[in-house]
Amino acid sequence: MSDDKKNPDAGELAYYLLRAALNRFHAPPSELKPEQTREILQQARTEHALESKILCSAEARNVVIPAHVQNASIAALETRYECREDFKADLERNGLDLDLLCESLHRQHRVEAVLDRVCTQVARVTESDAERYYYRHMERFIPPETRTARHILITINDDFAENRAEAAYARIDQILCIVRHAPTRFAEQAQLHSECPSSLRGGLLGRLPRGRLYSMLDDVLFESGAGEFSDVIRSPVGLHVLYCEEIHSAEVLPFEAVMPRIIERLTERRQQRYQQSWIKSLPG
Repeated sequence: MSDDKKNPDAGELAYYLLRAALNRFHAPPSELKPEQTREILQQARTEHALESKILCSAEARNVVIPAHVQNASIAALETRYECREDFKADLERNGLDLDLLCESLHRQHRVEAVLDRVCTQVARVTESDAERYYYRHMERFIPPETRTARHILITINDDFAENRAEAAYARIDQILCIVRHAPTRFAEQAQLHSECPSSLRGGLLGRLPRGRLYSMLDDVLFESGAGEFSDVIRSPVGLHVLYCEEIHSAEVLPFEAVMPRIIERLTERRQQRYQQSWIKSLPG
């Protein structure tokens, strides 16, 4: 089968249909609605035509895919099944067999190799490029304010006398009284009384951004000052006392800390733009 075939048959399109269905709808073609099937059929034909253009390019000449690469891809897919027969049966349900799958994967690997080869012509992103990007977009390198928090949890459970609502409130009120008079005892009280796994760490929840906790806890934590205790707060899991141990203000990350990430991002962007331009230049 030639890579420049203009009208692929159903067998040749089967892999493209499966790939498009899983990427677009996270389901095999057999489980799609008619309008979804029409959508992925058009997508599959478009992708096949595009890849055919890529494989007919001068850059595709002499591109060789080692056998072990393709074998590894097949093996990785097969590990998702209990046995080889289940693997083959699933391929058949999707209009494929091992030979057609191998051929389709070989084609995909060749396309990826050609695009990688094209990317070698892209100018390298330098540290100066990254620095210019950093100073033009410094607002992107300000992490949100976070707070180091601890808490003590007493659950409410009518099956246990000490956890019935009235007793639970009495217990946590007593704990709150202790820690307000002796703040250094918070970790000790958490270890002794908290019913959260964090009790093993003295109630430490860690360094938290907004939105990590239940909303009623989150609101109180981010309205507290450093070193402050909350009143008793009720959440869906029980009664809490929160301790805002430290406030970490939002500050611009230093260039040195983000430079590798910037270079990676700019490199990917350059490669994508170059690939798109190169594909548009292909005949047909």
